Amino acid sequence: MFYEVSGAEYVSYKGTVALNSTERIVVSEEMLKPEGKSKTTVDRDYTSNGGANMGDLYLNINAQGSLKLESGDTFQVYARRNWWGSNVTWVLADAYWLIEPDYHYTVVDLNGNASDSVVTVSDGGLLQAVGEGTAVVLVTYDSMTLNYHDAVKVSYEGYDPNGFFGSIWPEDTGVFVVSVGAGDSGITTGMTLNEGMNDGRSKDAGDALDSELDPIYFLGEKGEYTFIPGTEGVTVSVANPAIQGGVLSFSGFTALTANEDGSYTVPLTNGRNLVKVEKDGAAEYQVITAKQITATVNGQSLEDVVVAPGEEVSVVFDTIFNPVTRMRYYNTDAGVVYTEISGLEGQKAGNGRGTYGYYFFGSTTAKQTVKNFITEGNDGSEYANPTVTLGDAWRFRRTSIRSISFFPAACSAWRASAEITERTVRVTLSRGWRPVLGPTWGSSRIFPSRWAPWKRLR
Repeated sequence: MFYEVSGAEYVSYKGTVALNSTERIVVSEEMLKPEGKSKTTVDRDYTSNGGANMGDLYLNINAQGSLKLESGDTFQVYARRNWWGSNVTWVLADAYWLIEPDYHYTVVDLNGNASDSVVTVSDGGLLQAVGEGTAVVLVTYDSMTLNYHDAVKVSYEGYDPNGFFGSIWPEDTGVFVVSVGAGDSGITTGMTLNEGMNDGRSKDAGDALDSELDPIYFLGEKGEYTFIPGTEGVTVSVANPAIQGGVLSFSGFTALTANEDGSYTVPLTNGRNLVKVEKDGAAEYQVITAKQITATVNGQSLEDVVVAPGEEVSVVFDTIFNPVTRMRYYNTDAGVVYTEISGLEGQKAGNGRGTYGYYFFGSTTAKQTVKNFITEGNDGSEYANPTVTLGDAWRFRRTSIRSISFFPAACSAWRASAEITERTVRVTLSRGWRPVLGPTWGSSRIFPSRWAPWKRLR
């Protein structure tokens, strides 16, 4: 069974016991008020949750992060925490008991002001289109404490899926646009990433920029993304997110000026950025996820480092994440790859990527470090899983780094997933209770795609 104990002043306490168990569960106020933690506590310790900690999410929208509905339509929003709450860690098993945090949905207009004239969203994520226009939906979640009892835990020895899971990192707030009554715009945005490098299996969107799977990493205060619209005669504007007091917000769109070649360079800030491509009163929207990072070379800042010819090079990032972590559909690893190094045509540098799933990208120094030349290949299986093999040490030869690619970008199967079936005991507390819950039942059986992360469940 699933159970949940929550209240306005408490960190929600959630868990499971085995089916047909007669075990009595005692949840005390002390357990609902863990020391130094609250509903909004953000945990940025990458070693938490067994080293897989990250405060992100997935949404079942689409690659653009933009919905089009007609007035009166409904759409069920399904959010999925990333890193997940699951009794199964990275073991391949067929009985997954997934627990989600409490989600919150905020609707604003294109200027960032509260709005309920275009869409409304219930506490359960049911979106209702109530009037024509365009709105932006922001999705966050609270912290939670999980307690999977021993009989239903499936994990490696020494790893415990129980414990505290922090609230969403503000920059990872889910964002999507809803246009009601807009119809077909006839606009092709032309926004792509790693064009020609997507194999058609790894990412449903192919070369098209994906709102969640294609994060743009940048150094300094702002990043950028340049594209040439696929439709002529458009105007382009951007709404950059701002984070104040742990809350992500928007304050309207800023028009951009085209470059001489007709391209547009979009400034990006940390979080989900909104790009609007407009012509003749119609518009397309694209969410671009941007992540601010730092990097050192041989232990020094980029401003201070001096590397002599023949000297080994070690680039360390803080922090890059695998965009596709351990959901019920995937079992992935990833690697950082410099795809082009001037002066060394045909050579690539990066870090290793194996055939097995690996979920500790953010907390593992080796995954944040590039210091070897690499070769790319596959594991020779029927799935042709991609691999990255380390070669010789990367030595400076009067070269400069031109581009970086995050490898691989994997599928978006969660967008087509159905709601997890469960039966949950929910107890909402006002003050001072010590509830004792008896057993009920519920389960979710999921069959993973083993080593083929791009394969959907049917």
